[in-house]
Amino acid sequence: MLRHAPRFAHVFLQLNWTIWRRGTERISFVTSDSPVCRVWRDQPEENMYAGAGFFSPEVITVLPLSQASALAMSGIGDQMAQRPPTRDEARRVNLAVVNQAQHYVFGRDLTHVENLVRTTGINRRQWQPPLRVG
Repeated sequence: MLRHAPRFAHVFLQLNWTIWRRGTERISFVTSDSPVCRVWRDQPEENMYAGAGFFSPEVITVLPLSQASALAMSGIGDQMAQRPPTRDEARRVNLAVVNQAQHYVFGRDLTHVENLVRTTGINRRQWQPPLRVG
């Protein structure tokens, strides 16, 4: 991930940024060794974002920053905002982050992490890089 950071930074700087800061302790973000993920705005299907690009209008690129916050980037522009994520948004981000983890998933609650691993099935398949540039 770090090897590709300079190329991704150029793309990310062209997007609107929103900090999702949880409004309740019941929402918690996880992270992994491959934390940048893409989710569709209005489509909860887990595998629908697989071929979507960063600049697709219906795609949100998310980077979990801590268990309490994440950076959500979408739409071409230079706006910055802050708002709480919905439970559904946090769940979809967590599933996407875990779904593309290579070796490690980090979360505050082992039960939560185990549930996400079980739901995504990452412990039963070969890892492939989720993001490509070029």
